[in-house]
Amino acid sequence: MVFGILSLFSFFNLLNPWYWNAWAIVFILDGIGGILGVIASSVLICCGGEGIKTQQAKASAASKHKCAMGCGIGAAVCFGSYVIAMVVAMVQLSQCEGHEICDQLMVWPVIGMILGLLCVASAVVAAVFAGRAASAIETFNPDAVPQAPVVAVAVASPVP
Repeated sequence: MVFGILSLFSFFNLLNPWYWNAWAIVFILDGIGGILGVIASSVLICCGGEGIKTQQAKASAASKHKCAMGCGIGAAVCFGSYVIAMVVAMVQLSQCEGHEICDQLMVWPVIGMILGLLCVASAVVAAVFAGRAASAIETFNPDAVPQAPVVAVAVASPVP
């Protein structure tokens, strides 16, 4: 969720008119990846359900995990495109000869690429584990779990 929230800040790059060109799609994709990452983690955190004691609850929990997996995959794709764009920016800046400003600007795509790789990794891990959880939930049969018998316990209290 943290990397998704941080990726939402890419939309603020669009406030700078310098980015109103073909590079705007890079920041839009990173922001969309942030939205998908926040949705994926939010579904698991706040809407996890009350357990899987019935078949209906089981189906609901499995579908929520599948939704989180789909959003995680979408976020990973968006973050991956952002990383590729940062590599392209680094190549373009490395071909700039004779300008020391290009060397000074190189730090920003490097930072963007590192953060993008962290975002890709977190989205992939979230998608994989959400998918595994959905599979585990689907194979569980809540009707086969034996019900524990209710045992009444008497407690004696001291008489004054």
